[in-house]
Amino acid sequence: MSAGNRIRTIRQWKRMTQGELCKGISSVAYLSKVENELTVPSQAYLEKIAERLHVDLRDLTEGAPSRFPDRLRAIHDRYWTRDVISEEDVALLSIQVKELHDKSVYPMLFSTLIRYHYLHAGLKEAQHLYRMSRKLVPETGSGADGAIIYYYYLACAVLHYELHEPYVTNDYYRKAEAYAACVSDREKARLYYNMSVVNQRINPDKSICLYYSGKAYELLKHSEERNRVVNILLVRSIQFLSADRPQEAHDALEEAERLRDAAESDAGLLGAMAYNFGRVYFMTKRYPEAIRSFEAAIVHVHEAGQSDKSLQALKRLVELNMELKDWTAVEKHLREALRIEARYKEVFYDIELHLLELELYKRKMEHSLYEKEAAKLLAHCADHKHNGFAARLCKDLGAHYFRKRAFKKSAECFQRAYELETAVQPALFD
Repeated sequence: MSAGNRIRTIRQWKRMTQGELCKGISSVAYLSKVENELTVPSQAYLEKIAERLHVDLRDLTEGAPSRFPDRLRAIHDRYWTRDVISEEDVALLSIQVKELHDKSVYPMLFSTLIRYHYLHAGLKEAQHLYRMSRKLVPETGSGADGAIIYYYYLACAVLHYELHEPYVTNDYYRKAEAYAACVSDREKARLYYNMSVVNQRINPDKSICLYYSGKAYELLKHSEERNRVVNILLVRSIQFLSADRPQEAHDALEEAERLRDAAESDAGLLGAMAYNFGRVYFMTKRYPEAIRSFEAAIVHVHEAGQSDKSLQALKRLVELNMELKDWTAVEKHLREALRIEARYKEVFYDIELHLLELELYKRKMEHSLYEKEAAKLLAHCADHKHNGFAARLCKDLGAHYFRKRAFKKSAECFQRAYELETAVQPALFD
């Protein structure tokens, strides 16, 4: 990669126009020639451009400098263990991801950049980097140490969770789990908490999610990270309720409420806490508290600059208000959720949200619209191998056609649901 290509890469990452970058330095036409390798810029010119971009001059002029692996390891470790990364760090990685390196370097590069972008509302860029990584990171034997492989798999897992792909998420978490011995107890707790959440969603055997949330709790219960402990307790309460163990759910909730006041004021974590409190209150039919908690969760995630994460709370508000038969509130929250999803339509498709939309059509007895939209959603699930969602939708359609006395269609739907439920979940790398 030439200096001009590196300049363009950083300029585009910083969302600067050519005019903004070269103002007072050169004409736009000259910068364009530099970026397109039609002229060789002087050392003095590159120094001015590097200063404007806030990067080290050597990062523009050297391809894969010998000092880079050590520098990258420092950036990688600092970001994953302390959540600290600078614009200069991200600019450097954005260049280096396009250079040729030893295969052991790529897991560090991609895990750091993928995490940075999904945490900064850059899901589309994170998805692009993930696809690049699939071509450059060996599936086995990269030569990188266990902790580096662990963080790469973790970054891929969390990205797919944000993309509403729980089965792929779980596959990556299981890969990360194989390297859990290489990381700290705090990091293990994060992994086990995340594994409990995704298994709660996809695994009908609730003992699995309780096993992982229990491991996370044991690792963190004596720590100072009260907000994380509260979230683990809330998730366990939800899981105990799902497993029909109400007394244990009540005990976990009581402890979470006792610790809540000592929690830190990080907006993202407060949003997760409020959401989890809302779920417990909803499941125990404490509707006013549930509504207040979900609304608080939405406020917190917006404060954290993570508006896409308000979808979860909005979906729960739709479900809750369906139970209360408050159709005005249902319509309001559903439309807001669909509006947010539309902003990310190039990145993800929230199947659960569209299942709720279908449920509303069914309740309003808009049968033709329900059947038409259900067919579209079923086709999407089939195309993307979302067997669990497809089976659930086939059962709903089967029951719908049975009530209409369309027995042949009903039987076909139930047969398809059975086939989907008994099919082997496709492997991650199929």
